[in-house]
Amino acid sequence: MCSSTTRVLQQLIEQATDIHSSPDLLPRNTIMDMTLPLAITGARSTGKTSALFLYAQNLQTQNKHKIFYFDLSNRAFAATTADFFCALLQETYSHKQLKNGCFLLDNVHGLPGWEHFVYQLYHQVSKHIIFTSTDSETVNQFVKHINLPGLTTIHLFPVSFAEYLRITHQFPDERFSQQSKIILKQAFLKYLHGSGLPEYILNATETTTQQHNTGYSAKQFSFGLSAYLEKIITDLAPESRQEQLVVHHILQTLLQASIAPISYTELIKKTQQHLPALSDSRFHYYINKILHHNLAFEITACSAGQPLLQQINNKLFYFFDHGLINALLQARQTKVRQYNTQLNHHRQNLIQIITLLHLKRQNLQVNFLIADNHIVFLARARENKILFYPCHRLHKQNLTAILKHGQNLLKQTRLKYLLLLFCEKDRDLTLPAWCKGEYIWRWLLI
Repeated sequence: MCSSTTRVLQQLIEQATDIHSSPDLLPRNTIMDMTLPLAITGARSTGKTSALFLYAQNLQTQNKHKIFYFDLSNRAFAATTADFFCALLQETYSHKQLKNGCFLLDNVHGLPGWEHFVYQLYHQVSKHIIFTSTDSETVNQFVKHINLPGLTTIHLFPVSFAEYLRITHQFPDERFSQQSKIILKQAFLKYLHGSGLPEYILNATETTTQQHNTGYSAKQFSFGLSAYLEKIITDLAPESRQEQLVVHHILQTLLQASIAPISYTELIKKTQQHLPALSDSRFHYYINKILHHNLAFEITACSAGQPLLQQINNKLFYFFDHGLINALLQARQTKVRQYNTQLNHHRQNLIQIITLLHLKRQNLQVNFLIADNHIVFLARARENKILFYPCHRLHKQNLTAILKHGQNLLKQTRLKYLLLLFCEKDRDLTLPAWCKGEYIWRWLLI
């Protein structure tokens, strides 16, 4: 073992317990009731490291464990072995301190062979381990094949609308008074025009315009988008410049196409326009990496909807956060009026993405059907199945068509009712018994 690496490791070990609370940690209640050992997955910047520190603060409040924090993306870990690292820990701290210690292992995906590292630490040092990774597929395989009794996993999505309300101190009263409804709707429009990534929310500055209070400047959005894409490209292809170029084009195509959902065939076609030499097999490899790192969602067509799939193939891809789509739109449009016009045009798809994310947060199996070029989601929870029809506005002009297509979808899926989700609705509209309606900004709080 190189002496310089040993010195770096020793320094990291000595500094591992110097953990201080941060005022910028967003409340993510989904993690606090989980037991150890625990794995946290999610795309980059969804708040995994913050979740580690929130959990650590809770443990420290209860005086349960001594906390040790290590970022495994540090190159020093790649230059050592798990056994040597465990030996250094045992030289520095007493057996009791280590046994009762809680180890926070951040960014394990940055260490090749991290599975063995975590396994050895668990069996040689402490059973109290929390680790984070952007690669949920590798973590799932680890959970399936490695013997870590009691290991549970949790997936972090971008900040939900309910979490956003708590962060911005706008959560309504339980009675849903008229004033609460007004606040909810205004907050939802701001959330829709913003992002679900914690760092966007934390760094946002209020920018009031005559057209709309977006809460983010075009300069912030453009810079944030570029910086974020560079980070995730490095995650997916850390060494090869050629691979980074391929990932860059796929992500750019996916992001630009996310203004409307894109099929597998269309995605590979658009990517190969920039990279003619890219084979179908290599494209499949890279798109799988993107999916495994939770940067996009792949949903397949419902089998009952096959007659409706003549104009699109049976897979759709959605980018994982609506805020990055907003960033792309706002970066393209320097004038506020142009930006708002284009964003209003694409609100329908933004609402679709937010609906899909909410269903995914509930661990539901989701498929899609198509009704007159409109995407409808079929969500399954065990034996229960519900059709979700998200739309921006419900009015007299579109209600007749929606009801007609809704009836056809119910016949195909043999379900009893359709749930319409809308941001706005004309007051005098009435719905039949088989079609239930709900404001999306209220449904998202369920």
